[in-house]
Amino acid sequence: MATTFLFLLLSAIFIAKAQRGQSVVNPGSFLTPTTTTTTNSSWPSPSGRYAFGFYKQGSGYAVGVFFAGIPDKTVAWTANRDDPPVSAAVTLNFTSDGRLVLQLAHGTTKRVAVYGETASSASMLDTGNFVVYNADNQTIWESFQNPTDTLLPTQRLLYDDVLDSSVSESNQSTGRFRAIMQQDGFIALYPIGTPYYIEYGYWSKGIQGPPLNATLNLDVDGHLYLANGNGIVTISAGGNSTKGLLYRLRMDDDGFLRLYSYNTNRKGDWVVTWSADSIGKCDPKGLCGVNAFCVIYDEEYNCTCLPGFAFVDESKRTLGCERNLTVDNCKEGTYDMEEEINTVWENDTLSRCFHQT
Repeated sequence: MATTFLFLLLSAIFIAKAQRGQSVVNPGSFLTPTTTTTTNSSWPSPSGRYAFGFYKQGSGYAVGVFFAGIPDKTVAWTANRDDPPVSAAVTLNFTSDGRLVLQLAHGTTKRVAVYGETASSASMLDTGNFVVYNADNQTIWESFQNPTDTLLPTQRLLYDDVLDSSVSESNQSTGRFRAIMQQDGFIALYPIGTPYYIEYGYWSKGIQGPPLNATLNLDVDGHLYLANGNGIVTISAGGNSTKGLLYRLRMDDDGFLRLYSYNTNRKGDWVVTWSADSIGKCDPKGLCGVNAFCVIYDEEYNCTCLPGFAFVDESKRTLGCERNLTVDNCKEGTYDMEEEINTVWENDTLSRCFHQT
């Protein structure tokens, strides 16, 4: 009897109703990383295409927006992406005073979304946008205005907005590459941490006209383009049927900006429908990490360590290399040096072995 009452109470707290195509989340609602008979792990959009809530990352869980209507939960947005995964003993609360927080196992809380007003409701929309509203039903926060590595249809990148790559498909922490909608009207790709100068960038596309008005846009039919008050510059033509097709633009962990499509009628995998042109496989600077360099084999890139170095992680060679010498070897103070021919060094990201005499 008590269990039934609790379930009915939770059902009343999370009211899913047809109101402008929204599923309404009210203060007092909460999620847990695993679904039980009385709790949910996510709040779905009306169609079930997207969901906001917990997803598996590494040995724990993260909070974000993901494609829920396909076999693999493809992540589109992540909250606090550089925080470590949380354990199963946490709760995501939409508190009675309108805060969206993680209640951690040791009793502390962590804001999932930061806004300056009191929230009265939230919604996971069918566009993939998670939105928080005030008492006047005005938007006070949305995931579309705080992108991580992905742009979804109807979402726009305004000037100075960025898409930062993730470490990998399975690790949504910030990676090494960035797509930025520049103030000069260009969408450009850079390694993270480098100045926004031509010599550091490795791809760009621009539009003539008022630069600060330029935006990067993705339509529901896969049309990817730059737009301002004077017109548009098409990057990927799109114009495809939208029936059963999903799209996402992602700044990938290898430094490439790619547009993907997914056919919900055929299932299968995401398919690349466009990739930034004129980029060589080894062009993204720093692709192979420190103490390594990039070479092309059979039209694909391959990372190779410098002589005397070994991969930090053999299964993920883009993480770079470290010396395969012991501390005792280093103290001896005698080392062999080998020349690497036909190699261009872009910077001094090398680790060295020092000893004092």
